[in-house]
Amino acid sequence: MFKYIRDLHDLNILIYTVNALAARMDSAKIVTLLLMISFFRGGLSRCDIGWVNENQSCYYFSRFSTNFYTALSFCKSVGGKLIEIDSRFEWNMIKRHVQGRRFPDFYIGLTDLFSEGDWQKATTLGRQTFLQWGNGQPDNAGNNQHCVQVYVSAMKFDDLWCHYDRHFICEK
Repeated sequence: MFKYIRDLHDLNILIYTVNALAARMDSAKIVTLLLMISFFRGGLSRCDIGWVNENQSCYYFSRFSTNFYTALSFCKSVGGKLIEIDSRFEWNMIKRHVQGRRFPDFYIGLTDLFSEGDWQKATTLGRQTFLQWGNGQPDNAGNNQHCVQVYVSAMKFDDLWCHYDRHFICEK
């Protein structure tokens, strides 16, 4: 019965079977089955609990807001990086998740701290080629906006002061 658990459908059938058999089994067998189920369920996704699995990457939508530097540090501490949106495909996927969960404005891993107007990925320092600036952006208001948020109501990039608190998305 446990040789070939191929996908979530097979796992759901297994869970149904365990529930049906539970009334006729002793507690040691039930515990063994539950351990096996939790092992297989964890093995179906490469992402940790609380992360979203999309296109061979994992995304964490923060449940709190903080400044850009703390967001960078948090993502690194959980084995990821502040999201670096590399393509229209990834952008559309992020938009779908943000709009579906009514996620607030959020930081992305993009900065011009090293050279004004030269937008680089904050973790890898590679040049950013995919940009979705809002009208009039980036504007570097006060000559001190060096971080980027996604302004959710328009789903556009907006340069921002790095000390402002925003939600954020990590990726790994």
